[in-house]
Amino acid sequence: MLRRLEQTILILLLSAMLVASPFASARAVPASQDTTTVPTDTQEVTVRVVQAQPSVSPTGTLEAAVVTNLTADAEYFEVRLRLKSEDGRLLYQKTEVRHNAKAGELTISFTRELKDHSLTAGRYPIEVRVLATGSAATEATSRLLVLDKTPATVPVAIVVRLTCSPSVDPNGRFVVDPAQYPETRDNAELLADLIEKTPGLRLSFSLSPLLVEEWARAADGYETSGAEGIKTFSETSGGAVASQTTLDRMRELFGGNQAELLDIPYSEPDIAGLASIDALADLNGQWALTDSIMKSALGADVASGAAFAGDALPASALPLLEKRGLEYVVLSTASVRSGNATASTGVYTLRNGTTRALVYDSRPVKATAEQAPDEFYDVLFDRALSENPGEPVVLRFEIGPGTRDSVESLQRALAWLAETPWTQVVTASEAAAYKTPRDGRLIQKLAPRGAPAGYWSEVGAARMKADAVGAALGADNAGARSAKSAVYVAQSLCWAGPDKEYALADRGRAFAASAIRYVDDLFATVTIGAQDVTLSNRTGAVPVSVVNGTGMPLKVDIVTTARRITVKPIVKPVTLDVGENVVTIPVDMGSELSDTLDIRIVAGDLTIRKATVKVQASYLDRLATLGMVFLFLAGLLWFIRRRVRAADAGTMPGEPESDRQ
Repeated sequence: MLRRLEQTILILLLSAMLVASPFASARAVPASQDTTTVPTDTQEVTVRVVQAQPSVSPTGTLEAAVVTNLTADAEYFEVRLRLKSEDGRLLYQKTEVRHNAKAGELTISFTRELKDHSLTAGRYPIEVRVLATGSAATEATSRLLVLDKTPATVPVAIVVRLTCSPSVDPNGRFVVDPAQYPETRDNAELLADLIEKTPGLRLSFSLSPLLVEEWARAADGYETSGAEGIKTFSETSGGAVASQTTLDRMRELFGGNQAELLDIPYSEPDIAGLASIDALADLNGQWALTDSIMKSALGADVASGAAFAGDALPASALPLLEKRGLEYVVLSTASVRSGNATASTGVYTLRNGTTRALVYDSRPVKATAEQAPDEFYDVLFDRALSENPGEPVVLRFEIGPGTRDSVESLQRALAWLAETPWTQVVTASEAAAYKTPRDGRLIQKLAPRGAPAGYWSEVGAARMKADAVGAALGADNAGARSAKSAVYVAQSLCWAGPDKEYALADRGRAFAASAIRYVDDLFATVTIGAQDVTLSNRTGAVPVSVVNGTGMPLKVDIVTTARRITVKPIVKPVTLDVGENVVTIPVDMGSELSDTLDIRIVAGDLTIRKATVKVQASYLDRLATLGMVFLFLAGLLWFIRRRVRAADAGTMPGEPESDRQ
C-alpha cells in the first residue's frame, strides 16, 4: 500500500516537472479544445519576417522578428524559425510557444550569432511556420543576406518622374480649376521639401515642360471652361497664387546642386506613337520648346541627358539624340538588348558610341510601394555579389495622380538605402559616367500602346497640316506655332494615364482636331482659277489665277504635270500676295495638238487647291503644221517619181558612162 502511494506521488511529481519545463512548454499541444476554440474558418493568420539589418557579415548576428496577425484569440500559438544553408542544410532552428494569445499583432524575436557557422557571402533561406488555434499551419519565407565585412559600394541612381495630364484645352482655357486639383503641385512641393530636409541627397527629376507651362499660365491668371461657361480668375486668385508658389519652389530646387533636371521633350511624347506615323523628327521641335519654357519659367538649364516617359526608344532615334547632344537616356529593360537577351539594370553604350543608356529596374520601386523590403534589397544584393558591383542600379519613380508610386514610397526607399552602408545614392549624370559600361543596342521597333484605333492617324493628319501652314506662313508665325504646339500636345503620353490605356484620348484628339480645323479654315480662303487655253505657237505660257484670301503672304509650290507635252519647271515656288495673283506656266506642245495640265497649289505635303486645264494649239498653227507636212510629202513624192523615170530611161542623173556598159 505504501509502495503504491509512493509510486503515485512520484508520477505526479514527474508530471508536474514535465509541464513546468521550458522544453515541454515549447512543444506541448493544448490538453483540450473546448467550445471556446475559434473555428478554422474564422481564424486568419498573416505572417511576415522583419530583420533588424538588410545584411550581416559572416561573423554577425541573425536578428529576425516574426510578426503575426491573428483575427481571433488563439489558445495555442507557436512560431518556428529555421535558417538553412544555400544547399538546404539546417543551420539553426528555434520554436517559441505562447498560450492564450490575443487577436491582433504578435511579434516573436529570434537572435543567433553566426560566427560558429563559417558562412560565406550569399543568400541563406529562412523558413517560418506558425500554428494558431483555429487555423492550419501558416508558412512564410525570407532570407538572410550575408556580405563580406567590407563589400564594394553599389551606386543607386534615382530618377523621379512627376506625371500629369494636361488640363488646358486647345483654346488655352483650363478644363478644371487649378485651385481644385492641387495634387501634382503638392507632390512637387513635397519633393522639394524632401530634398531640403535631406542634406547630401541628390536626385534626378523628369519634369514635363508642358506641366511647367501650365503652372506659368495659371500663375498669370487664367480662364476655365465648363458647364457653367467661361470663368476668369485673376493672378491673385487661389489657383494662381498656388501655381506661382510651386514655380518658385521649383526654381529654388533646380537652382541648387541637389536636384538635376533632365532633358524632356515638350509634351513627353509617346515615342511608340511617333514612330508609328514616322514622326520622330518632331522631337527636334519639342526640344526647342523645352529650352525656352524651362529657361523662362524656372530659370534652369536641363542636364545633358533625357528620360523618356514612354520607357522606350527605337534605334532610328539615335541620330536625333546625337543632334541634341545627349549623353544618355533613361530607359526600361525592355527597350535595350544586351547580346541576345533583354538588358538588366545598369549602364550601356549604345551602338552609335556617343550615347549611353541607363536601364532602370522596376522591381525595387514596386517593392517600396508594396512595403516589401526583401524584394528591394535582393536586387541591390545581387549587384553587390556580381562581377561589377560598382555598376549603378537605376530606379525610376513615377509620382502623380493615380500612380502606384508616391512621395511616401520614395521616402521609404531612401530610408531603406540609408540602412545599407554598402549603397550610395547618385544622380543620373553621375551614373552615366560609369567607366566600364556594357555594350547594348536599342530595339528596332516599338510595340504599340493602348491608344484607340485611329488615334495616331488623326495625329498624323494634324501634323501634316500643321507642317503645311508652317511652310506657307513661316515657322515663326503665331498661327503656325499654335497649330504645331497643338499637335505636340496631342502626341503626349500623358493622355495614356498611369496604366497607359489612353483613358484621356478624347482630350488628346481635341488638340489634333483643333490644328486640322485651323489649317482647313485658313486655306479655304485660297482659290484657283484656270481656263482652257489655245496657244498661237507650239510654245507659250498658261496663265493661272490664284486668289489668296488669308490676309497673309503665302509661300507655296505650283506643281504642274502633263500627259504628253513638256512643262518646265514641274515645281515652281511662288509667294502669293494677299488678293489675286496670276502665275504663268511655260509649256512646249512639241508635235502635240492638245493635252491636259494638272495644276496643284502645294504647301509642305498638303495640296491646298488643284485644277485641270486643257491646252491646245491654235487653228492657224495647226494649218501651218499641216501645210508644212503636205509640202514635205509632196517634195518627197516628186523626188521619188523623178528617180523612177530616170531609171526606166537608163539616164539616171550623175551615173558614169562605164556603169551603163
